[in-house]
Amino acid sequence: MWFPLHLLPKNQSISFYPHTDKLIHFVLFFFWSFFNIDLLRNLKLLLSIGLIVAVASEIGQIFIPFRSFDIFDLVFDILGLMPFLIYMSLRKLSLKN
Repeated sequence: MWFPLHLLPKNQSISFYPHTDKLIHFVLFFFWSFFNIDLLRNLKLLLSIGLIVAVASEIGQIFIPFRSFDIFDLVFDILGLMPFLIYMSLRKLSLKN
C-alpha cells in the first residue's frame, strides 16, 4: 500500500504544507495498525512488526537514489502506531473490569 510512495522523489512528493510527508507517514502507519490488528491480535506482536516495518522502510530509502533516511519519518511512523495501540490497550483494560 505505502511502498509506491517511497519511489516518489522527496522534492516532487505531493505537498499541501511543508511537512506533508510526516502526516503521510503517521496516517499510513495508523491505518496499517488498524487493518492488521485482526491478523495479529497480540498488541506486542503488532508493535514489534510495526517497528520492523518502519525501520525497514526508512533503511530501504537509503538504497533509492532520490530518497534518504529521515529519523523524523521514523518517529512519525511510530507515532502512527501509538493511537490505535493505546486505544486497544485501554479497551482490553475496560473489558477486564
